[in-house]
Amino acid sequence: SVARVFEAIEVLKNAASVPRPQEFDLSALVDELLDGYQPEIREWISTIGSRPCLIKSDPSLVRMVVVNGIRNAVEAQQAASEQPNAHAVTISWGDSDVDYWLAVLDHGAGLTGPIETAFEIGSSTKKDHIGFGLAIARQAVETMIGSLTLEPAAQGGALYTARWRK
Repeated sequence: SVARVFEAIEVLKNAASVPRPQEFDLSALVDELLDGYQPEIREWISTIGSRPCLIKSDPSLVRMVVVNGIRNAVEAQQAASEQPNAHAVTISWGDSDVDYWLAVLDHGAGLTGPIETAFEIGSSTKKDHIGFGLAIARQAVETMIGSLTLEPAAQGGALYTARWRK
């Protein structure tokens, strides 16, 4: 577990590094990350967004943000007492005239405790987690001049939303 903490510290340091923007397809990044999940999990994950969705941003920083949102949503669904249904997790993305955005909605158990504490280093409600994920994601999106929010979803679960400047 000490090794995991040092790895997380290294990733957090990278999340604060100077952005290196390049053009890439955000929808392809989401697909690539989802390909890492088992087919039985993929069945209940939906994606909504333009394809391709070419953006000019730092792909390593965006990856940190997207990985965390998807991982947390999948784990929330897996921890829920009932078998996930189609659309249990929905990932959407797009852009406006001033920014890019990505949102991950899950229908898991929802958020417990004050939301801001979830972003603190070492804070986790999950067993065997070291509590760096949301801190890393927030740092990465702030490095890109953006914001990351986590809020209760209207019909249970959580909504994770990242927005960052074009």
